[in-house]
Amino acid sequence: MKNSENYTIRLAKPDDMPSLLDIEQACWPKALQVSEKDILNRLTTYPDGQCVMIHNDQCIGVMYSIRINNKKIIYGHHVKNIVDCHEPDGGIVLFISINILPESRQSGMGDRLLDYMLSYSMSKAGVEKVVAVSRCQHYCNRKDMSLMDYIHQQDHHQLSVDPILRFHQLHGAHIKQLIPGYRPNDIDNQGFGVLVEYPSILKKPQIIHQSASNDCQPDNLSETIKTCICEVTKQKDPTCLPSDIPFREMGMESLEIAELCNRLNSILNIHLTVDIFFDFFTINKVSDYLKNYMQSVQELSTKEGKSKSMIQKNLPESDKIAIIGMACRFPGANTVGEFWELLKNGTDAIGTIPENRMNQLYLHNRDFPKHGGFLNDIDYFDAKFFKISPIEAEKLDPQHRILLEVSWEAFENAGIDVTTLQGSQTGVFSGIFTSDYKLLHERALPDDHADIYYATGTSASTVAGRLSYFYDFQGPGITLDTACSSSLTAVHMACHSLKKNECDLALACGINLILSPELTQAFQKAGMLSPDGRCKTFDATANGYVRSEGCGAVILKPLERAIADNNTILAVISGTAVNHDGASNGLTAPNGRSQENLITKALKDASAKPSDISYVETHGTGTILGDPVEIKAIEKTYGKGRPKDTPLIIGSVKTNIGHTEAAAGIAGLIKTVLSIHHGIIPAHLNFQNPNPHISMDAIPAIVPQQQMTWPSEKKRMAGVSSFGFSGTNAHV
Repeated sequence: MKNSENYTIRLAKPDDMPSLLDIEQACWPKALQVSEKDILNRLTTYPDGQCVMIHNDQCIGVMYSIRINNKKIIYGHHVKNIVDCHEPDGGIVLFISINILPESRQSGMGDRLLDYMLSYSMSKAGVEKVVAVSRCQHYCNRKDMSLMDYIHQQDHHQLSVDPILRFHQLHGAHIKQLIPGYRPNDIDNQGFGVLVEYPSILKKPQIIHQSASNDCQPDNLSETIKTCICEVTKQKDPTCLPSDIPFREMGMESLEIAELCNRLNSILNIHLTVDIFFDFFTINKVSDYLKNYMQSVQELSTKEGKSKSMIQKNLPESDKIAIIGMACRFPGANTVGEFWELLKNGTDAIGTIPENRMNQLYLHNRDFPKHGGFLNDIDYFDAKFFKISPIEAEKLDPQHRILLEVSWEAFENAGIDVTTLQGSQTGVFSGIFTSDYKLLHERALPDDHADIYYATGTSASTVAGRLSYFYDFQGPGITLDTACSSSLTAVHMACHSLKKNECDLALACGINLILSPELTQAFQKAGMLSPDGRCKTFDATANGYVRSEGCGAVILKPLERAIADNNTILAVISGTAVNHDGASNGLTAPNGRSQENLITKALKDASAKPSDISYVETHGTGTILGDPVEIKAIEKTYGKGRPKDTPLIIGSVKTNIGHTEAAAGIAGLIKTVLSIHHGIIPAHLNFQNPNPHISMDAIPAIVPQQQMTWPSEKKRMAGVSSFGFSGTNAHV
């Protein structure tokens, strides 16, 4: 998550009162402020309806709400006593107010808080509708017309001329009517409130592609964009606007970026969507994007036709890689067989911190996340079997130990006697992310405890080397840390090493353990973790991911050799790709365009058409930002030429076992191989209503809420994605 978005949204508590009073005073004129007693009444009457936003350990925003049964009850009440109308099972959620500190509005925090509250409110049982009573910001400057006429006055984009009402419209609301006496002291608005109503199902606007207008020539696009920005931000001199500075750094809020999008659509006679400005985030980048769009439609169509004809060529068998063995340990499953049973039965393997690890993780922090996916018996290890002395084993990171065990099991699963591989050109490619055991050592042991065993036992660089050393492999031995994409990147590198004859056989693996609280605390503060400890990928209530432990390993071999050696072939890897987000809206922010390029490269490497793929195991962390970006990239790649009667099936293993971070990609790969083998696509858990910012119909795609049979009329082909917050992405 990018720096401007390292926020947490949680339920408000009475302990927040000092901050809530500060926010009230900063956001409202004195005559319109409510008292501490009024705020406390809201918190105690409907505790589940009041949410605060925390940014850099500071409370910067709050939204208050209640539930009611009928909108008519709002009439005759005012903002201070409306809370008395609360009905615990009311079918309508009424937003009383949304307050964001003025200094935090430039980063679009208000948009994020409102989006969250909309999804959160609509997810509640029995809720059918969301309404709010807002106010006008600029009516005081338009006393030449009635307030009723003013609230319905629109600009040439069919949006309200008032900034506050337009803010609600851009989040899907419809302006309804005036509420007399709702804010009696609001002189500027004659005491009226403005009722706005959100649709029952929050829909993402349909994308309409039109021909670009010839009124604006490509050479003038930068000037046009600058003029629009000046109109939106009320600046006077377009020539003073920097062309290479991100819109956010120019001080533009989400609302202003959305208005910029609307103005360009009107002038150019096209229909951009706001996500374009996430991928192309400066004036020059937007200008280049529009220039290519306006000048090259026919050229791109021709190129696309050529690409399709090239894709239809058959991939030589020598370029394909066979998966001949697998092993794993994930929450609730110590073997591949147990893992399949967990998936097939739709098991949720998320639990709470094990008792024997409570002290090392919890550290008496009441707010520390208690949910996670944890492995059992990580302190058990047969050091003698792996020829490691007791003193060395004590200082050996459990991640190293488990990789030794699981890699051995993978070779067993492949039917290979590893002693026959001594001195062979077998490669090891391991993904790892955390160094928690090193932190535990440093906290628990005296300053002079460090020795060579500590150095080698806690260093990530020795993970692959230790495996190669133990087995006496003499091919490449590479440890990778690209964060969450580490293990799938390891698979990609292993495949390329095999294709280049750098090795004859390859072990690709990934490991993740949670042994120390630092990363969890950091991710919690960044707003990345789900407060309720569940990955609700693609669901309207998705609010982050849950950290989990896991280890997975696959044995890879060129397909031709696997056939010749009569190996059991579990699945075949036809193509892989790795790339980086490059310069984007932030180091840790997803880049939809890079994801599109990644999938396109993988399809080309596999010589496959998008419609050949029937299932995609997504990265799918269940974050408010990441899910829509990923689905949009899938739409623009796997959605090409896809018949409506054969929708793409998409899922994420994170709904079963959480986010295993460095092992996440290989968890998704093993799940997909098992699904291909058994002809069954497991149910995707925690999915009820789709995220309102996602359009499955545009792909088209479905999320399997129940177990599905995977038809065998044609070859079962799937894609697996894994994206690292380092910016490195992998697709297989």
